[in-house]
Amino acid sequence: MTLLTRFTSALFVAAAWCSTASAATITEVATATGTPFPGTLFFDVVFPQNRTYAPPNGSLPLVFALGRPDIGAVMQLVVNYSLESISFSSGKTKTLASGPIVNLKTGPVPATTSTGINNFAFLVDYSGKALKEKTGTFQLAISYSYIKEANFYSAGWQIVGAGTTNNIFQQFTIADDGEAAIVPGMQANSSNSTSSTCLTPDKLPIAFAIEVWDYDTRDGVTYARGSFGDTGLSCAVEVDPTTSASISAVLADPSSAANAGPGGPMPYGIIGTATAAVVAFMAGSLFFGGLL
Repeated sequence: MTLLTRFTSALFVAAAWCSTASAATITEVATATGTPFPGTLFFDVVFPQNRTYAPPNGSLPLVFALGRPDIGAVMQLVVNYSLESISFSSGKTKTLASGPIVNLKTGPVPATTSTGINNFAFLVDYSGKALKEKTGTFQLAISYSYIKEANFYSAGWQIVGAGTTNNIFQQFTIADDGEAAIVPGMQANSSNSTSSTCLTPDKLPIAFAIEVWDYDTRDGVTYARGSFGDTGLSCAVEVDPTTSASISAVLADPSSAANAGPGGPMPYGIIGTATAAVVAFMAGSLFFGGLL
């Protein structure tokens, strides 16, 4: 996976351009000081959800949505996951796979695409063989960290979050009588992420959101000022058509790293298949060739 990670990193620019050619990419507006326009940083577990699924035919996609990643970069947001099995008899969990989802402390800021609900960057990984021939209860344990300023009133604005890790959990079940494991937005009759496809309240996926009001610079470092708050979404997030097509291509390719794993994530939804590599290379060639 080390070679794959290096390879996908090299293809990031070309693959991102390819995505913008087939979906509306949103460029967030910056303030006069160069900081992103205030708004809400949003993270969502798109799939799997808190449901019971039939055993997947091969790898299970792990899909996450990140809103306002430009704000996340200011906040040095880092998000990781652990795919775990749960034993209710022993009260213990067992890690089946793990890896980073996004690192905005050191990594590039992914582009966002417009959906019917909001503008998101979709981040995709795969379970590989971790769930092969397994039934039972599982969970995605999401750990995340960030740095921001918060007002403690008595002490005023203080920098918080440094060295602090937060955790959220998304449970799901795999059983022979479960529903098909289909990522929202990939259904045959999907409206491709429009607000008309709301999930019922008890089936809404987990998420966290941080509302940013403004920024403060101390000793040359810019910090976001805000508070942990409601996501403000009444509907579940569905993947955009480009992400849907990428996931389908990976799951249909038996030789893909996603189906051979686990072993490591594929950052920013870049797919490690021969098909995606060729598309990304061609897109990059056309793009950079047009600039020369």
